[in-house]
Amino acid sequence: VLVRLGTAASFSELVTVQQSTPVAQSASALWVPPPPPQLAAQLARSPPPPPLPVVETTVATTTTDVPTTTTIEKPKEKYGFYLHVFRDPQAVIFQVRELKKFFPTSPVYIMSDGGVDFSPLCVAEACTFTLCPPANDRWHPWPFFRRIWDAAVVLETEYVIMLEPDNTIHGPITREPKADAGGLYVQERSFGHAEYVEALAQERVPGYKWTRHMMQAGLAGGAFFRRGALL
Repeated sequence: VLVRLGTAASFSELVTVQQSTPVAQSASALWVPPPPPQLAAQLARSPPPPPLPVVETTVATTTTDVPTTTTIEKPKEKYGFYLHVFRDPQAVIFQVRELKKFFPTSPVYIMSDGGVDFSPLCVAEACTFTLCPPANDRWHPWPFFRRIWDAAVVLETEYVIMLEPDNTIHGPITREPKADAGGLYVQERSFGHAEYVEALAQERVPGYKWTRHMMQAGLAGGAFFRRGALL
């Protein structure tokens, strides 16, 4: 089945959604502080990047989650990839290698929700890995948003593209995103309590309206997010 990465109107990168065959889980399913020792050693051997211009922005701190003014670097790349995974190592390995082929300079961040430890893969492929406590965060908003926030901080790219193991990559992005977020088109989908969501959004964007068309963007694997919106 061919689906579009992003909204049908604004982002036409095609991916194939397929079900990967589950493979035995790694014996390591415990929390380890990021980054893993192997990755830390690799980074320690790497030369420091050249200094970049900085901008002022408002983000949440990692300790209190209270918004504060923080200095961060301008995005180093346009696209960074956040892989939201649990098991399926064959699919994840293939996905990372395809990303390295089509997006050789884009950073890749893998988050495992209490599943397989992919730190050896990231040592080999120069990506970032975090093994989080199991939270089944597909259904729990706080860990889900906290983890994609962490990825956005580390990736330092203009856009964060979230992938899951059943997405495959077939080429570079051919139409650049123009919105703050977009995902797979879900026809006829709608949500209740729109007024509550709009009231929250209007604290940031006065007059914001959560339209029926916006509700049809499925923000699952294959979705894109502007980093500034996540932070």
